[in-house]
Amino acid sequence: MCVQASEESVNCESVQYMPSKMVIQICPRRKYEVDLEKITNLEDFVDWGVHLMGKDWVDTLMLYAFISEFICACRDSLNPEQTEDMRSGKTIKWPTPKEAAARRKSQRAELN
Repeated sequence: MCVQASEESVNCESVQYMPSKMVIQICPRRKYEVDLEKITNLEDFVDWGVHLMGKDWVDTLMLYAFISEFICACRDSLNPEQTEDMRSGKTIKWPTPKEAAARRKSQRAELN
């Protein structure tokens, strides 16, 4: 699981959170991407997990990596209130890639 994302892809073997596009790419050779804007609540997240497990090329480790990368994306891009809203079943709105980059920049400045 990543601690802090960079503008580069954050690798988790064949699953990558790509902050510059706000997607999780699954199996790069297939170029299968999950747009984070399509996951606005817990129900959407579970639906995507079920959808992915229906693919014959997705195994349990890839699903685990997807979950890990999703957690990473939440930590990287959402503020604590949005994260809590997601946990409690409310609908959230993901930031744009530009807004997410500004958030990362602000977080790095706070650490220094």
